Amino acid sequence: MVELNIVRSDFEDGEFQREVVAQIRVDGQEVELDGDRSVLPLDRELLNLRDGSKVSFERNPEEWARSLPGTLRGPKLAAEIVEDSDPVPEPEAAEQPPRAVHYAQWGHRG
Repeated sequence: MVELNIVRSDFEDGEFQREVVAQIRVDGQEVELDGDRSVLPLDRELLNLRDGSKVSFERNPEEWARSLPGTLRGPKLAAEIVEDSDPVPEPEAAEQPPRAVHYAQWGHRG
């Protein structure tokens, strides 16, 4: 199960405004949509964050919704996950060895 808010942001009269314009809740093939459906790109395939394949709303609505924040993330309109029973694991940071700094490269004789 995954639940998302679609949020419209604006800066008006010197204040930052946020408004939830749509909500989507998907549990397997069961879908609940509230609000302005036109802000959801339901006919668009998205990048599945689990395996890099394409995922469509029609074939797998739960994974499609889970992948929506990666696509819908503009300054005016963004998808935010509210609840997720099976979140995509965070990628592990690649461990890199410390880099040696050689001041001689820049002409420093410290």
